[in-house]
Amino acid sequence: MWAVVNPNIYAQKNLYIQNKFIKILAGKEFIILRKAFKKKLTKKNKGKQQILVSLGVSATKTLTSIIKNGLNKLGFKVQIANKYNSFKMVREIDAASAVICGASVTLHEVWARKRYAIPIYQAKDQARFYKWCKEHDISILIFRKNQDAYKAHAILQMVLKTLQEKPKPLPLISPIGADKIVKNLFCARN
Repeated sequence: MWAVVNPNIYAQKNLYIQNKFIKILAGKEFIILRKAFKKKLTKKNKGKQQILVSLGVSATKTLTSIIKNGLNKLGFKVQIANKYNSFKMVREIDAASAVICGASVTLHEVWARKRYAIPIYQAKDQARFYKWCKEHDISILIFRKNQDAYKAHAILQMVLKTLQEKPKPLPLISPIGADKIVKNLFCARN
C-alpha cells in the first residue's frame, strides 16, 4: 500500500486519485508540528506590541529592512527570524502580537501557538492555499514579482488592519497530526 500525506491546512482527499492501494491523509488534522510547538502556550507580552517577521529565504535584505523600519516608525518592536531553532521560534512567536510569514510550515506553527499571522503568498504552488484563505475570510497578501517597497507598504497596511480590527477566530491546529499519521499508516491495518 502507498500513502499520500499532505499536511497542509487546505489539503483535501479529492485532490488525489483514490483507489484501494493508496491511503490519502490530507488536511489540517494531519499537520505536523515540531515537538517544541506542542508545549504549553505562554501568555502574550503585555508591553510594546511586537511583530515577528519570518519570511525565510524569499525575503530580500532590502524588503526586511523596509518592513522593520516601517514597523518601528509605527511604534512596534520588530524581531526578524534568522536561522532560529524550534525553541527560539516558539519563544518569539509567543512574544509576538502578530507574525508576518510565508504560507507554509511557519504559518501552521503560528496558528498552533494561537497568534495572528499575516500570511504572504509567494509561489504559484500556493494557489490552493490562497483559495482556502479566501473561502475562510482570512486576509492574505500576494507577492511574486513585485518590488520590495510595494511589498513592504502592503505588509505594513495589513499589520495595522490585523491589529486594529477585531480579529476573526484563528484556525484550529491540532498538535497531534504526526500521531494521527503514524496511527493511520502503521497501527490501523485493514
